[in-house]
Amino acid sequence: GGTPNTYGGWGLFGQEFKELQYLFSGYYSTWGGQATSGGFDGDRKYSGGLDVKIFPSSPFTLSLSGNITQTDAELPYQSSIRELHQTFEQNAALGWKISDQVQVLAKISNQPTTLSYWDQGAKTNETQELEGQFKFSAEDIDPFFNQLSLEAGGRRSNSDFSSSVPNGYNWTWFGLQTYLKQGENLALTAKLQGQGGDGLNLPLKFYPVLDLMWRFFGKSQLNLYWRTDRYVDSFHNTFMNPEHISPE
Repeated sequence: GGTPNTYGGWGLFGQEFKELQYLFSGYYSTWGGQATSGGFDGDRKYSGGLDVKIFPSSPFTLSLSGNITQTDAELPYQSSIRELHQTFEQNAALGWKISDQVQVLAKISNQPTTLSYWDQGAKTNETQELEGQFKFSAEDIDPFFNQLSLEAGGRRSNSDFSSSVPNGYNWTWFGLQTYLKQGENLALTAKLQGQGGDGLNLPLKFYPVLDLMWRFFGKSQLNLYWRTDRYVDSFHNTFMNPEHISPE
């Protein structure tokens, strides 16, 4: 019971030069409920990061970023044991604008996460996830065959969880997407993605997507689509964002 109290704030600071841009960011929030016989229910969240973009106006652009995040929660129904979620995420992206119509983008990210929690005793587990993506895109190729994109990527995840749950996996994907136009009133987006991996139940499968748009009678529009997909949520999203969890 009781009335919870919440406060927080965030801030940004950056500068832009001809060959360099940078941005500092910070965030803090706290939430607290009424103290109970077992402890104090609430959490505190901290976040701070730096984003840097090199050669922002040239055909080659390099972006680098790092962000530290921590969630500190109290669990009154477990003798006020602290639960800590900590991560230091690093990202890099390289873009190459070959022409006004053709672009290439490569990205890589690293997400280590540490979770200190309570499960019939104090425990600490760590995860490490490395993910890379590559994308080629071309626009305004032809009035009918308007857009084409090719992409491929992969994620390698490891953890020190017990053998009762999957403690690691490899996941890869590759795909092709096209955008076809017939004037301004008829368009079709078609996509085919293949996915596979190991460590989890990730056999090689293909997932098609079709999306049709038709404008008629001037202001009327009909959209029809058929979509299939498979997504593997990361350890980072599972164990960094939710509170009061036990992965074992």
